[in-house]
Amino acid sequence: MNADVLIAVLQAIEKKLAHQQNVVVSVCGGSCTRKSSLVSAFLSNHFKDRCVVISQDQFQLQPTFLNKVNPKYMWDHPGNFGIEQCQVALTQLRQNITVKIPDYQFKKEQKVGFKVITPKPILIFEGLYANFNELAALNDVSIYVESPCYARMIRRIFRNTLDRYKHKEHELILKSFCNSVAAAHQDFVIDQKHKCDYIIQVPLAFDQITGYYALEPVDYDTGKALTEYNLVHDQDIKVRLLTDHNDQSRFILFYKERPYLNFQISNTLATKTKTIDWLAY
Repeated sequence: MNADVLIAVLQAIEKKLAHQQNVVVSVCGGSCTRKSSLVSAFLSNHFKDRCVVISQDQFQLQPTFLNKVNPKYMWDHPGNFGIEQCQVALTQLRQNITVKIPDYQFKKEQKVGFKVITPKPILIFEGLYANFNELAALNDVSIYVESPCYARMIRRIFRNTLDRYKHKEHELILKSFCNSVAAAHQDFVIDQKHKCDYIIQVPLAFDQITGYYALEPVDYDTGKALTEYNLVHDQDIKVRLLTDHNDQSRFILFYKERPYLNFQISNTLATKTKTIDWLAY
């Protein structure tokens, strides 16, 4: 993470706060760029009791939302994130008014109640679309967090299968990423980048992933490979498609030449993965 940029962000927040009652800091960017676990956490740890973090994920709508939008984007469409509700909540917090926001539970994939948010001098608002359209006018300091496409994909596979949902299959997570997540990123999310005050680049840091999830290498039999296709070859990370003698495709992730993911995918999905620019931001 860019230390010089973070220092500039901290200075900008303090400068704004010296002349106004509160400061809204937006942290936006693509799925699994570590907006919450790294950037927002860094800010909240620095400012401590002077700040509160509001997650845009809490404003997600109910499943009926999918009936109203282009299925191309699924849950990652900006309309799923209650932009108007976010705007109302942030406006009230700026006016020093305590608000109730939805409590969205990912494992249940629904809202289970409400959370009470008390105004603080620093309001950190983070999410895919934290600086989207009319929300941008409410933000005093805006940050765009980015990672290479392959890094976002790898983090998402481990997060969704081992942490957020657990019941999801690897292939379903990869399919979702290659279709709706990638499409929404290109058509909506990345547009915020050029409207933000600061851009923070976050590398994959796979050692942190293995440590957090206590990952061990998985089985991989090179003798079953008929053909191999490199999707990613970036420093210590390699992502390959393997086709075996039964014409079945497998998705393999290597870190320092050791396999950490190895699962079967459909040939249709294998073809789709070849159309993605995995090194793009």
